[in-house]
Amino acid sequence: MVKTNLYDKSSLVVIPDGYVEGKMWVTKPTDTFFTFTRNTSNVSYVGKDGYLKKVVSDANVPRLDYSLGVPAFLIEDSSINLVPYSNIEAAGYSLNGATITENATNSPEGTQNASLITGSNSGYVSSTSITVSLGDLYGKSLYIKNINSSESKIEFENVGYSFNIEWDGETLSAITNHNNPTKQTVKYKYLKDGWYRVYVTELATSTSSVVKIYPSVTSSSGTISCYGVQLEPGEPSSLIHTSGSSVTRPAETTNSYSISLPETGTICCFTGGTSAGVMSVLGESFTPSAEENKIAIAYQSDSTNPSSVDKLNISLNGRIVVKKEGTYDVSSLSTLSLGQGNLYKAFYFINEFLIDSELNDITD
Repeated sequence: MVKTNLYDKSSLVVIPDGYVEGKMWVTKPTDTFFTFTRNTSNVSYVGKDGYLKKVVSDANVPRLDYSLGVPAFLIEDSSINLVPYSNIEAAGYSLNGATITENATNSPEGTQNASLITGSNSGYVSSTSITVSLGDLYGKSLYIKNINSSESKIEFENVGYSFNIEWDGETLSAITNHNNPTKQTVKYKYLKDGWYRVYVTELATSTSSVVKIYPSVTSSSGTISCYGVQLEPGEPSSLIHTSGSSVTRPAETTNSYSISLPETGTICCFTGGTSAGVMSVLGESFTPSAEENKIAIAYQSDSTNPSSVDKLNISLNGRIVVKKEGTYDVSSLSTLSLGQGNLYKAFYFINEFLIDSELNDITD
């Protein structure tokens, strides 16, 4: 089986572990690397200890993220956090029947820099007005932890729909009252020490938005903690910290000028999940999982024209999702580049066109 000797069969292997400023080392062969650039150190990632890390030490140091439980290179496109204050503090939020106690509990970073929000009977705290574009998609996200509430509510006004969070102690037990007619699902992922990241992508129905956080929607007083509030165009990405105004994270780019792929071969890529909806390879699209993805792409060149492909087969998580014959321009594959917007757990290249059963064996 190919899976059992994938490393040995591969001419190129990238398993995230080694990096220095500006470089991501290739595992096999050992004398090559991907170049890496990012023009800011205001980024975040999940460290080996499970805590959210606020910045890296240098603008051009790659992020080794452990949100999947194993190391993965986090490579993202440009995005902007439109919420002026990503942390809940009096300077950026108004009180509407609720109170804020700053720096009262440990944040997802494991340090005491998160605020407590207390209220009842749907009292809430609210951000200042945020400009959005009518009809555009926005990613909404925040980290949230329960202290003693039974049910809370989150609203990004005029961007999609509000939703309630039901609690069973520190455990997030259910997302309710999210009345989105297009069935966009509010998702959540546990981080550590009671913290969850809650996120969803929805349409703006006006040109302005206000973030409203309701610690308790019942008559009983309740306290929660929130951190890393983010509203950004498109899909949710990693946290971009703000403190008084919106902040843009530039795109991260990777390239290798010393690795050239042959005209025929199989690319295997193990990644984290994506909420992007579709992926595209050489113009052929397929729908990835929102959790984790194992992808194998086999392409075979036309013997009369080595710059084009006459066969393209793609396996995703144990099944063939693309099986095509035709002419594909593979000039973009001549120099390998890791794409953006994903967590890369491992990357392999095999110098042969694998058949369907071999592809499915790798991705199952």
